Amino acid sequence: MKKTAFSLLALVLHLACQAQNFDVIPLGIYGGEQEDNLSAYLVGGTQDNTFLCLDAGTVNTGIRKAIEQKSINGPEETVLKDQIKGYFISHGHLDHLAGLIINSPADSKKDIFAIPSVVQILQNHYFITDTWINFADQGQKPILGKYHYNELQEGTEVPTQKTSFFLTGYELSHVNPYKSSAALVRNENHYLLYLGDTGADRIEKSDRMDNLWKNVASLVQKNS
Repeated sequence: MKKTAFSLLALVLHLACQAQNFDVIPLGIYGGEQEDNLSAYLVGGTQDNTFLCLDAGTVNTGIRKAIEQKSINGPEETVLKDQIKGYFISHGHLDHLAGLIINSPADSKKDIFAIPSVVQILQNHYFITDTWINFADQGQKPILGKYHYNELQEGTEVPTQKTSFFLTGYELSHVNPYKSSAALVRNENHYLLYLGDTGADRIEKSDRMDNLWKNVASLVQKNS
């Protein structure tokens, strides 16, 4: 579907110095009809060969293009299985998770991070026999257990286990009352903020953006 709001890799907040503290590699940047270029971003620490994938609309094609551009080192199977250590899924629209679903048979065991409503969508609509099969560790049987769901509670930071990053989730509105989300990624004392599809509070008739900016304002102020 075409985006009615926006998907934004919002900002990097440097608290200790101005040096780059994240490597960000787009695997896809659009929504809608471009199935080989849908929202997905690899985020890693500098000089690190492991990544967290922020949304997963396009995965395999994006990995192949990134290898061609020498942004990452292949082969594709190694990047998918060994270098991508987990996924943050901002919301349940296909242009943000189709690559995760389609590539799941070839993937390795890893974590999925999402707010509870997004976990429910994955459990109830995608990882089920009628549409695919359940590669996760909860939901409809048979359960293959490849992916482990980690529910992000509003404003609560959690470790990503297989990377050096910590994640904090914030709920957003995407054509209210449908829910999207943002992820605040921490690497030591440096931060990156990623927003899934959303819109201005006056359009969404919500207070989700206001709440997000209030929560990250102190990080911006410390760096100003």
